Amino acid sequence: MTNTMLPQIEIEVCYQEFEVVVLRRMKIDVNTSIAALISRLTSAKDAPAVFSSIGFGLAVFGKKKDTSYILCEGDRLEFCRPLKIHPMDIRRKRARREHKSGKM
Repeated sequence: MTNTMLPQIEIEVCYQEFEVVVLRRMKIDVNTSIAALISRLTSAKDAPAVFSSIGFGLAVFGKKKDTSYILCEGDRLEFCRPLKIHPMDIRRKRARREHKSGKM
């Protein structure tokens, strides 16, 4: 009897848990979508809350991806929290502060 295992690839999963960034290496089957991986991750009894929470963004190497994206060898899947402050607002505040202090 032969073992008909699917070929596997290695990826990384990155998420933040209790203010600590976690980077986990995993082996998954070839042609696994992000949705299938999330389903697998949420079914684990010790799964971090980020895997089942709604409102996080998904990215592969910082580029936004849909749950239908098929993961590739070496991909880093990132679970991204919503921004607390938009980057443009930070820049505007810095520009106003620097303008008032005469640095501009």
